[in-house]
Amino acid sequence: MPVRYRLIGVTFALSLLLYVDRVAISTARAPIASDLGLSDTQFGWALSAFALGYAVFQTPAGFFADRVGARVALSSVVTLWSLFTALTGLARGYMSLLVCRFLFGAGEAGAFPSCARAFYAWLPVSERGLAQGVNFSGSRLGAAFALPAMAWFIGVSGWRAAFALLGGAGLGFAILWWWWFRDTPEQHASAGVDERRLIDAVSGTMNMAGNLGSFITSLAFPYLLQWTGSPRPFFVLGAALNVGAAALWRRARPERAVEQR
Repeated sequence: MPVRYRLIGVTFALSLLLYVDRVAISTARAPIASDLGLSDTQFGWALSAFALGYAVFQTPAGFFADRVGARVALSSVVTLWSLFTALTGLARGYMSLLVCRFLFGAGEAGAFPSCARAFYAWLPVSERGLAQGVNFSGSRLGAAFALPAMAWFIGVSGWRAAFALLGGAGLGFAILWWWWFRDTPEQHASAGVDERRLIDAVSGTMNMAGNLGSFITSLAFPYLLQWTGSPRPFFVLGAALNVGAAALWRRARPERAVEQR
């Protein structure tokens, strides 16, 4: 199998792990809130801290990946977020949980920009769409399977042990990535001549707006729920914003080239 296809498989596995780590805290909400004495609003702030760290650091993480290459960048960010995943399980109060979740988000922010940098060096243009689709399907599958799997594990071993396990899995991936991956096909002993094509890089900037939206969402939801007594207005507001975004997108006429406007 060509090395570039193995690369897609490895980043698919990373996407699974990334979203398992990300949604684990939602699965563990009840025991965490009970052990740390958190209100719904405080827990909402903990979720917001992750989203804020993710949003703020995604573009700098993309710059970092461009400067040092995907091998160093992805090994670094996976190590960082895995460390703070494990430290989440050691949180003793509200503030320590906030700090851990913010820095966990800062680490995860570098995952997709670093993967994009790896795809730049390893994939021809005709295969990039497929690679991104595989990656994003991995993230959604990770979110889907994480909830029942983590609920079972937390029930067996407790939420603190669950975060320690996830942190260890991430550190194992970082070591594997450093050992196996090379920034260019020329540096990889298993790469053939047909894989030695360099192509344009992809930026992490385009995801920043979406992650800022996630931050605002997780911050606003507890207050809106307390104010209205029902989650329904939140979903109505979300639907209205989606319709507005669709209208703006149509007005932008993205099917036309810039020089034709």
